[in-house]
Parts: sequence; C-alpha cells; structure tokens
Amino acid sequence: MNAALLDPVRVRLHSDLEEMLDDEVKAADPADEFVPVAFEQEFADLAVPLADGASMTFRGKIDRIDTTSGSRRVRVIDYKTGKHFWKAEEQFKGGTELQLAIYNQAARVAYPDHEVAEAVYYYSTAAGDYKRKVCAATPEVEETLRSVLVTLDGLAAAGVFPPVADNCRFCDFQTLCGPFRENRALRKSADPRLASFKRLREIL
Repeated sequence: MNAALLDPVRVRLHSDLEEMLDDEVKAADPADEFVPVAFEQEFADLAVPLADGASMTFRGKIDRIDTTSGSRRVRVIDYKTGKHFWKAEEQFKGGTELQLAIYNQAARVAYPDHEVAEAVYYYSTAAGDYKRKVCAATPEVEETLRSVLVTLDGLAAAGVFPPVADNCRFCDFQTLCGPFRENRALRKSADPRLASFKRLREIL
C-alpha cells in the first residue's frame, strides 16, 4: 500500500499510544491498588438468570482484568477507539448497552473469591478524548440487566421483533431494511405488543 496513505495512520496511532500511556499514568490511583493481571481473557457459557429457572448465556473476550491483592477486588477494562457518546446519567441506553453489565457478571464467575468493583469502557484514543465510562457492579445494575434480558427474551419468544430506526447510521443492515425505515417504525409504534419494548427504551 502507498506509504503516503499509511504514514498519517502510523503517526496518529503512535500519538494515540503515547497519549494513552500518559493518561494511564495520570489516572492511576495508588490507593486503589489495581494491577492488570490478564488480557484478552475469554469467557463462555456465562449464564445470566432470567425468570422461572430460565437463563441466557453469553460468551466473549475481555480486553483487560485488574485485581487487587489486599482487598481482593476485580475490575474489567474494555478499550474503545471511537468517540465517547455517554451522558452522565446513562448506563443502559434503552437496553442497547449491556456489555459492561455482562462483563461484571463474567468477572464474578472468573474470580469468585474477589469482589467485583466495576467494568469500564476506556476510550483510549484522541477521538474518545481518553474518557472513561464506569458501570459499577451493584445489585441495581444486575437487576436492570436481568429485566432487560427478560423483556427481550419474552418479545423474541412471542415472535415480536420491534422495528427501530433511531440509530441506523451505525447499523450494518441498512440495505436490508431499505428506504423509509423510519416511517415503517413510526407506523408500527402503536402496536400494543410493543408496550414492554417501549418501557425498555426508557431505561437510561
């Protein structure tokens, strides 16, 4: 490939890496004692309980896991290279953002003798301004995750797949949906079968 095309990319990557390392040093808090212990750690068959004895299973790969020795805590770090798009009060974004809450569950299974502190998105480039989004491992977060999954599972079991057209710019299936997807979604929004989905979309 032409060096004239690659050189600017190399310069940007090198700059991002230097700034990320500098940001990591500045953000390090000696009081929390967290130390990275694992990278690219896979998990599979992670069962999240739903209702009536049912569960939903997940698999994935965690970018980085930190632990402490004294207080025996664990946290998950997930690196992002895009823009930080979170408002201060947001966590689940209407049921569309579950990754951090699921990572907390995975850390709990992988480190049963540790207390799970949090899972964190780390926007580790200039595009993301080196910001972080934290999902604390609280009972409230765990219950909201379960509620979201119960709702989605119930809709799928009933054969109800609600049309959504509010985030199409990042979707890989725009061609499949075709034109006028916003109009179709609006037309079907009054369907009473979508009541639980509408409540789900109100979760921050």
